[in-house]
Amino acid sequence: MKINRTFSIPVSTAMKLKTVRNQSALVGRAIEKYLNEKEDYSPSDLPTRQIMLVLRLREDCPQSIRVLIDDYFDSIPKEKASKDVSSRQKPPFRSLV
Repeated sequence: MKINRTFSIPVSTAMKLKTVRNQSALVGRAIEKYLNEKEDYSPSDLPTRQIMLVLRLREDCPQSIRVLIDDYFDSIPKEKASKDVSSRQKPPFRSLV
């Protein structure tokens, strides 16, 4: 069973949330995660590209893995690699009321 609630959130958060298809499910999962004290950092929360970059910078990363990561990033067109998440966001709300 579900119930509707109204809460105030920052405009920047609302703009990010607007890009999500099922906003209620996302907010519900986030609140459950918070209430269950599962806020701990998890590598599974990171995008794969970010994990690859961090792994590439580690001193204990084998050379063969570094070569594979370098090859992967060299194969991506520069304009695609430089796109930011914010460039994929929809335009801001027309009305916040």
